[in-house]
Amino acid sequence: MEGKQMTDTEKYKSVAIKINAYHKANSVKEQIPELKHLSIGGLMLFLIDKFEQDVNSGKYKQTS
Repeated sequence: MEGKQMTDTEKYKSVAIKINAYHKANSVKEQIPELKHLSIGGLMLFLIDKFEQDVNSGKYKQTS
């Protein structure tokens, strides 16, 4: 596949996480039926969305 990108860099970015965080994330998602189908990227997005909701609802103090 000379000269052809395998991943759309406008849609996907690579991130590195420590192996223990990866294993912990998989362990947690296996315990919750609604999350079992998620990839690690999907789990990250779910958690970020949840955190954003908490921030927007005033659960955390925001700095200006």
